[in-house]
Amino acid sequence: MAKQGKTASMVTKLRRLGLHVERSGDQWFARVNGYKLSITDQGGEIIAIYVQRLSAQADPITDFYPGSYFPSLASAMRFIARSHAEAES
Repeated sequence: MAKQGKTASMVTKLRRLGLHVERSGDQWFARVNGYKLSITDQGGEIIAIYVQRLSAQADPITDFYPGSYFPSLASAMRFIARSHAEAES
């Protein structure tokens, strides 16, 4: 069996968590507790993990896109879980 690329492995992990994962070009998306998790792929390797609120809007004047980059899926998921818990308390 061929070894999976890092992106395919991460998508598999997200699906095992019960998340619906969609692909558009070189990006994969999943919705998690009011956030959009984006994974940018290049040749099977992850080059960016980005999280933003589903309600976030880009500022057309400054080109600012609200959200944060993360070094790993685990740190992105911890951020989402922590933010979700704070919003509910």
